[in-house]
Amino acid sequence: MSQAHQKKIDKFFKQRAIAYQPGLAIIFRSVPAAIMLNQLLYWHMKGSRKDGFIFKTEVEMFFETGLTRTMQSGAIKKLLEYGFIDYKLAGIPAKKCYRVNFLNVQNQLPRLKETCNLKYLNPPVTYDDNLRPITENTHRTTTQSTSSIGSILEGKRYTKK
Repeated sequence: MSQAHQKKIDKFFKQRAIAYQPGLAIIFRSVPAAIMLNQLLYWHMKGSRKDGFIFKTEVEMFFETGLTRTMQSGAIKKLLEYGFIDYKLAGIPAKKCYRVNFLNVQNQLPRLKETCNLKYLNPPVTYDDNLRPITENTHRTTTQSTSSIGSILEGKRYTKK
């Protein structure tokens, strides 16, 4: 899609698109948890309170991410299980307060990535010592294919018969 096409689509919406790390969705087995964590990281960089908490209502989070109340609850539960966030209700009326546990995220992600056998299907371009792109392309026909995202998550490959 060209930039012109993207601009035509963007003019229908009042806010920007959000991005999330697909690797987190694979690790959590939850796209909503990945979206929510990335949104909280975004807001933390934009500014949080001195204690590190970010205040968001369900409605605010819905309009920012598209996550419904049920999706948000599941994402919060998943992020709490991993110890990636602290969560509390505060204020009148009560608002949800989130704080990212950066130390837990930093310490656990390498292990979780390894545990999930996370390998990217299209790895980034690599460079040699002189910072020139390696453009060598080898063409090989194979009978192996991944039949579903489940096969990637389980670290298994299935063969076409």
